[in-house]
Amino acid sequence: MTILDRIRADALTARKERRPEAGLLTTLIGEIETRTKALKEPRPLTDEEVVGIVRKFLKNAEETLATVRGSRPEVLDQVSLE
Repeated sequence: MTILDRIRADALTARKERRPEAGLLTTLIGEIETRTKALKEPRPLTDEEVVGIVRKFLKNAEETLATVRGSRPEVLDQVSLE
């Protein structure tokens, strides 16, 4: 099972259980699929490429959380939960 397959399975489980991270995982899958379609020659991404996308996604999420912490406390709970 590839990392992308695992992310898809986790997203499906989260949606079924109505957990808040379901939306975040779905967005992550979209990012990965967008990157796959942007390749000159379409092919599945390697696990290393997927890990790179996940790291970038997490970095952006952390930056968003830091921004929200400083300026919009009413949204902080929702963003922190995700």
